[in-house]
Amino acid sequence: MQKYKYLISLTIILLVATLLITAGSFTTVAKDNSLFTLHLLVNPSSTNNFKIAQILQNEFSKLGIELKLETMETSTINDIMYSPKYGDEPFENDGWDLNIGLYWWWPKDYVWFKGCYHTSGIPPQGWNTWGWKNGLADLHLDKGLSTYDKESREKHLKKWQEVFHEDPPHANIYWPESPQITASALKGVNAFLWTHNIYQWHWSDDREDNTVTYAVQEKLRNLNPLFLNGSYYWVEPMYDPLYKIFYNSETGEYEYIPTMAKSLPKISEDGLDVTIPIRKGVTWHDGEPLTAEDVKFTYDTILNTETGASAHGDMSGVISEVTIEDKYTIKLKLKKPTPYLTSLLASGSASIIPEHVLGDVPPSELRKHSTNVDKPAPGTGPYKFVNWKKGQSMELAANENYVKGVPTVERVLIRIIPEPSTALMAFERGEVQALSPYIGQSVSGEMDRLRKKSDVEVEVFISGAVKFLAFNTDHPILNNRYVRRALSYAIPRKHIAENILHGFAKPANSPVPPFWFAYNDELPKPEYNLEKAKELLEKAGYDVPDLD
Repeated sequence: MQKYKYLISLTIILLVATLLITAGSFTTVAKDNSLFTLHLLVNPSSTNNFKIAQILQNEFSKLGIELKLETMETSTINDIMYSPKYGDEPFENDGWDLNIGLYWWWPKDYVWFKGCYHTSGIPPQGWNTWGWKNGLADLHLDKGLSTYDKESREKHLKKWQEVFHEDPPHANIYWPESPQITASALKGVNAFLWTHNIYQWHWSDDREDNTVTYAVQEKLRNLNPLFLNGSYYWVEPMYDPLYKIFYNSETGEYEYIPTMAKSLPKISEDGLDVTIPIRKGVTWHDGEPLTAEDVKFTYDTILNTETGASAHGDMSGVISEVTIEDKYTIKLKLKKPTPYLTSLLASGSASIIPEHVLGDVPPSELRKHSTNVDKPAPGTGPYKFVNWKKGQSMELAANENYVKGVPTVERVLIRIIPEPSTALMAFERGEVQALSPYIGQSVSGEMDRLRKKSDVEVEVFISGAVKFLAFNTDHPILNNRYVRRALSYAIPRKHIAENILHGFAKPANSPVPPFWFAYNDELPKPEYNLEKAKELLEKAGYDVPDLD
């Protein structure tokens, strides 16, 4: 009897072991049946991004591609993507494979395009986080950005878009239409400019508490404007570039206005010498006067490769030398004619920093300096720094000596609320008076209800922006353009625009907005087509299963 019990036990053990081995073999077969596995970095609090990520996960699976969603905060995602150490590594090596991102373009020209798409813009020198290297694209972009001849510019910029389409560093998903949600009495907030025009914000009524609390999702990562890679809304109130973009509400147009400069740049006939007069009487927040020395120091620091400034790729491709003509005049020697120069100099990442505070800091140490990680150096912007509660909020107070006049809003509190629905509840309770455009888009399904409320203002701005699925082009799978194009065909853009964004978006086929100069309207329209995706994957060498 004992012998039989032993045999039964042994049989059961062998049976269980067989089942486990079989189960394991099924798992292996299932895994082997996947063409490959990719990892998508996504912040679950970014509601729309997470919904898009889930849609992509489902669509990619139809092609036999396993897409794993790796959830983390936006600031962590940016740190990975912009890191010179990990930015070109796949997720398995602490880098990244895919990310859903959005680029907000300056409204006047192709400024930042070189920093975002040119080989010279690979981090830490710019925003080419995908590490895209395409010599033909570089050539057309250089030519399109280095002549005042409109016909030539248009030709090369359209050709650049064609190259982009054939070898995409990211799959364009949609062009957003940005709802700006504010308290009805708060005027001047612009979803296109974020806090760039904060000096235009004002209340239409008299109130005792002249404060605006502005809700954002993303944590502040850098206090020095030279290192901005996003998070502009935290820093731009404190610092000014030589020029700013002004929104004319009467005409609906965006215009350049001199702030610390006295007038628009004076450009020589050959387009290579630029003289800029600096406005007298401008003071830093600590009371020291602004001079041409500060401007030269700032631009030289950006041009220095040791700094790792975000605008290096854009500005080093344009400016060869900065000289001082006198105490209030600078001269720029350009490498080539630059039709978008004023727009470039109006960028937040070209904001002027104080030479008398930072002049003795080696450029290579500025990123880790206390003025970038703890307390900002004085600026010349419309608001002064008061305090920063890391990971929570920053308090700013109006600069009584601001060059454009004292801001009418006395106090601004920029507050982090990662979850859009939580931010909206805080807004409706009166704790917040304005929501960032990212939050506005995430709660776009609430627009009809909000528009019916008398104390709420909803204004929709057509954004010069593009939402995209970013590819790490150094990835061993994604370095194949056919794979990247295949993934683009697997994106149901129309469904995303209509059902996720509630119509506040248009499917995109280019990073260039359709209302811009030199938008290429002959590019193929954005298309959802799994059969074409399958063909491209097979062209890349993969044996794709039959589609259902």
